[in-house]
Amino acid sequence: MDIALIRASRFLRNTKDRKTETFITSLSEIEKAIEDKRAEDRSVQEEREIKEQLPEQYHEFVDVFSKIKSDDLPERKEYDHRIELEKEVELGYCPLYYITAEELQAAKDYIVENLDKGFIVPSNAPYASPILIAKKPGGGLRFCVDYRRLNSLTRKDRYPLPLIDEVFERISKAKIFTKLDIRQGFYRIRMHQESSDLTTFRCRYGTFKYEVMPFGLTNGPATFQRLINDIFLDCLDKFLIAFVDDLLIYSEDAVEHEIHVRMVLQRLRDAGLQASIKKCEFHVTTTKYLGFIITPEGIKVDPAKIEAVLTWKIPTTVRGVQSFLGFCNFYRKFIAEYGRIAKPLYYLTRQDVPFVWAKQCGEAFEKLKQALVSAPVLVYYNPNKLTRVETDASDGVVAAVLSQLYNDREWHPVGYYSATISTAEHNYDIYDKEILAII
Repeated sequence: MDIALIRASRFLRNTKDRKTETFITSLSEIEKAIEDKRAEDRSVQEEREIKEQLPEQYHEFVDVFSKIKSDDLPERKEYDHRIELEKEVELGYCPLYYITAEELQAAKDYIVENLDKGFIVPSNAPYASPILIAKKPGGGLRFCVDYRRLNSLTRKDRYPLPLIDEVFERISKAKIFTKLDIRQGFYRIRMHQESSDLTTFRCRYGTFKYEVMPFGLTNGPATFQRLINDIFLDCLDKFLIAFVDDLLIYSEDAVEHEIHVRMVLQRLRDAGLQASIKKCEFHVTTTKYLGFIITPEGIKVDPAKIEAVLTWKIPTTVRGVQSFLGFCNFYRKFIAEYGRIAKPLYYLTRQDVPFVWAKQCGEAFEKLKQALVSAPVLVYYNPNKLTRVETDASDGVVAAVLSQLYNDREWHPVGYYSATISTAEHNYDIYDKEILAII
């Protein structure tokens, strides 16, 4: 078959020829057919790539890992995100921030892509937040909206996130793990129609608002955690941990584990949520979760975090000290006598203390770094094993370590504890101070 442009007169002559078959179409129909074919090709290619990374027994759940599906605008549901302000205020327009040509191009690409998806739409709201462009840890640029003013005026949703210590108590008997990362989790929740205008942002290319829940809103994690908890309520703490968009499935054997994984994947499908296949792990005995390395034997500090702390430069400001202490505090359960070691640094952050990096500050800084480098494996608490609590109190700090006796006849730490005592507690006898650590 040949396709060619012809004059109208030639076309009329051809239509009179009974041997000539005539068809009518339009460019729009052709373009739609081409686009449908491209979409079909993309879908086939995506399915092939997912199956290469997905264990064969889960191939029926290929759609749960579809990026194409995660780019569809989700339906409105009862979980649509609302923003309630503490009081009626004039939000106004925040000033635009300067961004480089490269960052401007990244912003334009993001806006064009998300306009096409329907995730954002033009806005005429009388207020808007500015944008920021941040560097991604693995390279590339991330589009962000600075919602700090909006967040400061928002009534806080106190829906709780899981406590990390509680999370790890649930997996003490687990031998096998599967980790799922929900793709574009926040974008799978719509903004409530009455709150969408509040998400308006502006930049060089205009003003836009979100139709889906954007990152950076103060109550975003609470809204998403509520959705996840409702989806998996009967699974939580039995074989599933769900911390916002990070899911960890744990089981005692492979047969049981496959049943658990299938159940979770089906729930994700029913809820219209997708997982990122590149960030998932299936049927492993060791995995990284919430900044820790999880194994059947216990919990370890993530080696990547150890590498980061080794290259940490000496802080030159109070904020720098606070940042370092915040990092170390996250892992304080691994550090014996953390409160005593860090005391000079905490003293330096007091408002009535001038910033002077004294010798004891440098020593505390290096000791904390070394403590993280040599952090032990913390075993899971087992109520059936012999348990020992050792306490100490001195220099205004109480400290303790909880240990258990294992089959190798060695005491293994479950966790370390330390805290600064109050002015009134300073007057306690030494024995009472040590009892504080137990309490």
